[in-house]
Amino acid sequence: MSSDARLAQLRKVQNQIGGMISSGKCYEAIRLIFTIANRYTTAKTYSAAYAVAVDGALGLLAQGEASLGAQVGMHYLDILGKAKAEVTQEHVETIKKIFAAFPADSFAATAADGVSSAAAATVVREDQAVRFLRAGIKWALAAPRDLSFTPFDFDSNTTFGEVSTAPATTPIAKAEAALRPARSIAPLYNALAAHLARTKAYPLACKAYFKAGMPAQHAVCLGAWADTGLVEEADLFIARAVFQALAAGDCEYARALFTTYRARYPASAESAAETPLAHCAEFFITACEVGSQQLYKGLTTAYAVALLRDPTFTELINKAAALYFGVQPKKSMLEMMLGGGAQ
Repeated sequence: MSSDARLAQLRKVQNQIGGMISSGKCYEAIRLIFTIANRYTTAKTYSAAYAVAVDGALGLLAQGEASLGAQVGMHYLDILGKAKAEVTQEHVETIKKIFAAFPADSFAATAADGVSSAAAATVVREDQAVRFLRAGIKWALAAPRDLSFTPFDFDSNTTFGEVSTAPATTPIAKAEAALRPARSIAPLYNALAAHLARTKAYPLACKAYFKAGMPAQHAVCLGAWADTGLVEEADLFIARAVFQALAAGDCEYARALFTTYRARYPASAESAAETPLAHCAEFFITACEVGSQQLYKGLTTAYAVALLRDPTFTELINKAAALYFGVQPKKSMLEMMLGGGAQ
């Protein structure tokens, strides 16, 4: 069969599926999509399999079928896995296109093969857009790609420098290497974060912005999250985020995040960025930037009371100190006893 004939056959199938979806025969359309896409996959005609699955997912989503659209979209991801496809800009843009097609309210019961709509109604509802994109991120993280370069056009405030091929040997180099896979697919994490922020799932959105390497957007999200709480606790949000970034080995990100967050508030003694805790976070960034163990020790002593405001601060600071200063936290008496004595 010639390439023109194959293309005509594909278009015929796509039109048939589109007609079924338009007439409300969505479950029949899904069965046909899976059958044809799997047939193309078995024949290793992957481009045609992609086209059938993607076109079907977009058609279902255009009809407001969030759950069914997610099901077909995830089948596209399954085909990518079977094809051992590399992460390319084309695939990333396709995943983003499907994600953007979800209805504004994409909460629905998760559909499954062979499950009627009545039975599906008893399934726990979840955000189908998030479910799909997380599956896309999972595929992208596991798929083969060359991390020595990025094939994506990042936003103007996102940087992704050339990656050293030398093995990471120092703690900070290992931490930076651990961040690299997520940062290499920043467009997907950024799309996820923006969606989560719009739905006011601020804690998850902040995590996704960090994985994407988007400190400016992260700071705005933190501010929106802080606005939902008490005014006197606004500094907790930025301090926690700064310590988390430093504990993960990204000092540059912590600095950009703090600077943007500070600009959000008026310069006054009551500002969320002008409290003892905020000062501690800012100075701790400096300590990590210059590698000053002496400054680190002085800060933990001078701001000991402020650091007691959140029980997670000590653990985060200890992790950062281990990365930047080589300081290992002292074991508690209980840990020493369980470990068989002092090390």
